[in-house]
Amino acid sequence: MLDDTMKQTAKEIAMFIADHKGADPVVIDVSRTSGWADCFVIATVSSLGHLRGLTRELWGFLAEKKIEVLHRHKNVAGDGWELID
Repeated sequence: MLDDTMKQTAKEIAMFIADHKGADPVVIDVSRTSGWADCFVIATVSSLGHLRGLTRELWGFLAEKKIEVLHRHKNVAGDGWELID
């Protein structure tokens, strides 16, 4: 189960995404069923350009929060998905 700090951080990320016009952000707690992740934050964007812009802004937000990103992709893939872990 997610601890309170992790829950709050995930909620802040979801709110950041919503504030940047990401649609329907949701936090899914997978800590009881996954050995490699605590939660997923999932949202929908309106276009590939929106995804690229939101991803760029999210990198800055995560850096400000001093959240370490394990695998950073330099460019958003053209398939409409972006995984930030």
